[in-house]
Amino acid sequence: MNLIAANPNPPHARKVWGAVLFKITVNNRNKNLNNMKTWKRFKGFAIGMATLGLLCAAVNGASIYTDGAAPYTVFGLSNVTVNLSNTKIYGNVGVGPGADLKLMAPTTVYGNIYLDATATESASAGTYTGTKYTGLNLVPAVQYVLLLSSTSAGMTPTATYGAVNSDLTINGNGGVNVIDISSIDLNNFNLTLNGGVNDLFYINVASSVTLTGTASIIETGGAGPLNVLLNVLGTGTSVSTHVGDQINGIILDPQGSVNLDGTFNGQIIAGGVQLGLLSGAVVNSVPEPTTAGCFLLGLGALACFQRFTQNRRS
Repeated sequence: MNLIAANPNPPHARKVWGAVLFKITVNNRNKNLNNMKTWKRFKGFAIGMATLGLLCAAVNGASIYTDGAAPYTVFGLSNVTVNLSNTKIYGNVGVGPGADLKLMAPTTVYGNIYLDATATESASAGTYTGTKYTGLNLVPAVQYVLLLSSTSAGMTPTATYGAVNSDLTINGNGGVNVIDISSIDLNNFNLTLNGGVNDLFYINVASSVTLTGTASIIETGGAGPLNVLLNVLGTGTSVSTHVGDQINGIILDPQGSVNLDGTFNGQIIAGGVQLGLLSGAVVNSVPEPTTAGCFLLGLGALACFQRFTQNRRS
């Protein structure tokens, strides 16, 4: 006779079921403990990410935004020849309407190349690591930077200088600084812009910028390249630098030509006849401050934390 079948709860069966129930109870207890540990870890992670995101949003500070031109480390405006010869560009290159790209060897663009639909490429012996995009409409980007230049030039200056031809430090006021300068001509001298992360320096240069020797235009005090707009209003060859020079900032020369050697951190935007980068010039892109991204990261972490709490209670 099958005792288990005849009697649903024989003595030995009760022992088996008791063991099973004990195991289930232990497993559930361990599962609850693991869930509690997971919860605590997630809670700590969410709060940490939220704090980091919101703190990041608070400390990233301000920057001068070039809108549609922001993706381009080097941007040639309308009808300019973008002459890249023996240079390294760590970022993207944009070639505007009617402009011509000369990508000469041994130039390397460590990024993408963007060509307006009316732009041409008369030389392509150089290399690029990304993708070449053609048939684009870069007119809005050109229009924005032209507006940025004219707006900067029309702002009321907070300080005015004549010809700057020796060491000069300009201290920021904690906000918007509009500096009008007639010309910059530095031979082994430095123009230093000293300010915090919320300082914006709009440097309007009426004629030309020339650097020789080991001259530089740099920032200190927490300000970075995207806190500085070097808005050059001259025509002809209005920006010229040499090997050993350095400029940190956004160079915007909508009407004049630029011939650049040395090291550049930020952006180079020019119209005129030629945007030339020569003789081993190096251009480094500077990422936009991720204030909005950090803020959203913080809010997202808090939202996940709240949702997880609600699900856990229910």
